[in-house]
Amino acid sequence: PQEAWPRLSPLVCALPLDQALNLNTAPAALWRLLDAGIGPEQAARLARDRGGAADASLAEVQAALQREGIRSADLAGCAVASRYFLVEGRALADGIPLRFRSVLQRDAQQVRVIARARGGHG
Repeated sequence: PQEAWPRLSPLVCALPLDQALNLNTAPAALWRLLDAGIGPEQAARLARDRGGAADASLAEVQAALQREGIRSADLAGCAVASRYFLVEGRALADGIPLRFRSVLQRDAQQVRVIARARGGHG
């Protein structure tokens, strides 16, 4: 719905089409989008921002969903790891606030910078 966009927009980013949503780092708001039957309390329990251990596989995620009574969630497009990361930094130089951002891509051999930006409000 249109009224959900302001709450979800900070969670949206543009990545290559083959990238999946990492459920180990997804906040409760994104968990609720997986299935209409996931309520706010269930989403809070499933979200990893509460400090729980990461799931090692989608099978573990499916088991957690089943413990919550959710049997039909479609996990296509989901994963338990990430290949892209946004790194943000802030600094104060001569009283001027600065902001830096880098998009990193990780693979088995290396981490490389995809994009860098600086500026904006610190």
